[in-house]
Amino acid sequence: MNANDRRTLRAILNTLHDLRSRMADAAPDLDALASAEREKIENLPDGFRESDRGQEMEEKCDTLETAYSDLESALDSIEDALNSLDDLL
Repeated sequence: MNANDRRTLRAILNTLHDLRSRMADAAPDLDALASAEREKIENLPDGFRESDRGQEMEEKCDTLETAYSDLESALDSIEDALNSLDDLL
C-alpha cells in the first residue's frame, strides 16, 4: 500500500469512527424510546390492546425494537471492520 492509499484508508477510518460514534450516541435513545413505548402498551387495558389501534401501537413498538437490535448489530459490524482496517496501517 503506497502513501496515497494509506491516506485514503485513514480518511475511510475517520469516517467510520465518526459514524460509529454517532450511531452509538443514538442507540441508548432508541432503546429508551422502544422501552417507553413497550411500557405504554403493557399498561393499556386488554380490550384496547387487542383493538386495531392497539395492534398498530404494538407493530410500531416492534419496529422500534427491531431497529434498535439492527443498530446494535451494525455497530458490531462497524467495529469489526475498523479492527480489520486498522491492521492494514
